[in-house]
Order: sequence, then structure tokens, then C-alpha cells
Amino acid sequence: MSVFKIFLAVCWLAIVFVTVQAFNHQGMIAGELFVSDIQALNWRAQFNVDFLAHLLLLGSWVAWRHRFSPAGFGLACACVLGGGLVSMLYILVASVRAKGDMQVLLTGRS
Repeated sequence: MSVFKIFLAVCWLAIVFVTVQAFNHQGMIAGELFVSDIQALNWRAQFNVDFLAHLLLLGSWVAWRHRFSPAGFGLACACVLGGGLVSMLYILVASVRAKGDMQVLLTGRS
């Protein structure tokens, strides 16, 4: 489990670094780029649709894990809209709270 947590932390730090660099170079235009890439129906569109499907799957899992509570829906939306920046941190915190128990990590039940 500690290798998993280190992996999540390294991924999160990489995403933070790239996000800061992208923001510094291009500003806050991620949404516009994402939608325009999808409209182009090319390989970037394929990647973005695939990525969106993964985000929606992860958001559904987060909402389910929190038994579709208002907090669960809020966290799910944050994971979908925030991508890996939010999702990696969510899974890292959940894995620390699970104390190595994968059933608790996956289901949210003790």
C-alpha cells in the first residue's frame, strides 16, 4: 500500500507542476481547449472523450462510495471537473484513512 501511496503522491505532484506551467503559459483556457479538441473529431478528440469517460466513471464511483450523499455528489463533481488534480488527492487521502484495507478503500465501508 505504501508504494501505491507514493505513486499517487508522485502523480499528484506531476499534475500540479504541469498545471501551474500550463496556467502560467496559457492562462485559464483548459475548458475551451478541451471542447474545441472534441469538436475537431481527431485523435485529440478521441483522447479527450476517453479521458472524460474515465472521469465520469471515477465520479460515479466517488458518489457511490459516499452512498450518493450530498457530500458524495460534491466530491464526485470536484473529481470530474478537477481531473487528476482532485482525484489523485482524493484517492491518496482515502487510502491513508483505509489504513491498508483495500475493501475499505474501494467501498468506503469499515
